[in-house]
Amino acid sequence: MAQNPAPHPGRPLLAEDVLLVLFQPASGTIAGENTLFYVLAGAVLTELATQGHVTVGEPGLGGARVEAVQDDAPADPLLRQGWDYVATKPRSAQTFLAAVGPQLRGPVLDRLVERGDIRREKRKALGLFNSTVLTDGGGRRADLVEGVRAVLEDGAPPEP
Repeated sequence: MAQNPAPHPGRPLLAEDVLLVLFQPASGTIAGENTLFYVLAGAVLTELATQGHVTVGEPGLGGARVEAVQDDAPADPLLRQGWDYVATKPRSAQTFLAAVGPQLRGPVLDRLVERGDIRREKRKALGLFNSTVLTDGGGRRADLVEGVRAVLEDGAPPEP
């Protein structure tokens, strides 16, 4: 789980889209940092389930049981980390979120930077201290936010 997956050039993952929507360009911060790991792990779990790499069973103590579909490991290294965690034995969804989530922020942010959706810029604070700030890298965030707004406010059908 400590491995840092390289950015993936394919279609953005749900976790990437979620982090991009939570990014606040005006302040350069990400909303919900205290619980972000749950949100990102939930996005990874959702993607694993929708792609058929895991099955989610009936709720029990600690939530629904997540089980890897054997011999169906995802190719994407970020999804593979989550799959590997449940491939050893079925886990509760809550356990999955707590175990997988804390390692996701950095790699997901790195992917967004690699794609150009977010930029890291070096600046000087108070003219003395080097710092790195996050800035909006293009129009994809605005498009995602508009899509979410249209669904929530206008009742538009959501896209997969």
